[in-house]
Amino acid sequence: MAILAKPIDVTGSAADLASPRLPAPHQVPSLKAALIAIARGLIVLVVLAAGGGAFAALLKSRPEPQRKQVAQRGVLVEVIEAKSSRKQLTVRAQGTVRPAQQVVVMPQVGGRVIWQSKELVPGGRFKRGQPLLKVDSRDYKLALEQQAVNVDRARLEVEIEAGRRKIARQEWDIIGEDANATQQDRALALRRPQMDAAKAAVEAARSAQAQARLALVRTGLSAPFNALVQTENVDLGQLVSPASQLAVLVGTDAYWVQVAVPIEQLPWLDVPGLNVGEDDGSEARVWKEVGGARVERVGKLVRLLGDLDSVGRLGRVLVEVKDPLRLKHNGTAKAAMTAPTEAEPPAKVELPFLIGSFVNVDIEGRAIQEVVELPRKALREGNQVFICGADDKLVVRQVDIVWRTRDSVLVRAGVNAGDQVIVSRVPGATPGLKLRRAPPPEPPAAGKP
Repeated sequence: MAILAKPIDVTGSAADLASPRLPAPHQVPSLKAALIAIARGLIVLVVLAAGGGAFAALLKSRPEPQRKQVAQRGVLVEVIEAKSSRKQLTVRAQGTVRPAQQVVVMPQVGGRVIWQSKELVPGGRFKRGQPLLKVDSRDYKLALEQQAVNVDRARLEVEIEAGRRKIARQEWDIIGEDANATQQDRALALRRPQMDAAKAAVEAARSAQAQARLALVRTGLSAPFNALVQTENVDLGQLVSPASQLAVLVGTDAYWVQVAVPIEQLPWLDVPGLNVGEDDGSEARVWKEVGGARVERVGKLVRLLGDLDSVGRLGRVLVEVKDPLRLKHNGTAKAAMTAPTEAEPPAKVELPFLIGSFVNVDIEGRAIQEVVELPRKALREGNQVFICGADDKLVVRQVDIVWRTRDSVLVRAGVNAGDQVIVSRVPGATPGLKLRRAPPPEPPAAGKP
């Protein structure tokens, strides 16, 4: 095999072979820039390495921090101190005013109205026995006179029969059949039945006379009690009959207030006929707001009705209020309506209670000994309360509630006097939770609300 080799040019001079070839003049600046960039990179690396070394030295030379145990402060809560005391129960309810006495005036005899009182109008007032109206009594006077004549006639018949009986006795004695006659024959012969019939006729005539006299009296109608006219349906000259409804009167001596009370609260009240005597019912205050003023009366619980309220299924009781129209305090209606003069200001007149008014009723109940009153916000779900224990840990207790009001509850068991009852929210409440009591609010400074 033949090996071909490129011939070497050895024709150059000795000077060219002895010294290396230098770069061209245009290649020198680019090499200088590269060297400068390399030098700068080396400087940056050196600085970073020095900084890292110094930082590592500082980390190694720093002192170790001391560890401290952080105390658990607990959940901030508001508490009140439980206090045991005697509490007077009060049932707060609403009711409607209704008359205690009400009567429909109807005549017992017929006739034409010849006189009518000026007060026999809606709103008029009558005292007991005061006349209301009068019916024409002439027919009844004539009937009474006729019955008087009938009584006299019956008496004459008795006298005549007495004479006849005397003659019959004489005739019977003359005949002399007394020994052989029966008792019935003797009575017939002596006209005893005729005498009895004559005497009975006298009694019947007297009864008819009394009835005629009573009818004459009934031509005048009067108020059966101290009354207020609620409605009136009669006028002067009107022909009335025993079926006519002339007026409706309501008594003014007392009104009733029908009150709906929860059944579970009834045992705490003194209800006549249920747990106390007739005159020992609970005292009650009946009030309402009228024109910015409070109208209040004192009443007494008188009885329990025999059925439940159809709406709320509550028990119903009656509270009696004496003198609801304040007639004994304000005087007569005429005096109360007298117009004042400029020199004399009008006298203060208490507003009356009106029938049909919706009123508030506070009935005084029995007293409970040794109970703790707590605000509603202290009561938790399931009749539980939260207590802040002596070690500032949460204690959950079940309580026995004997009375509830709108703002508070009365607790008989489960909370003791001196317990710190929590009244604020407790997030994540579990027994044993660490608590922190909030300081009590400072009392307002003097002169500030």
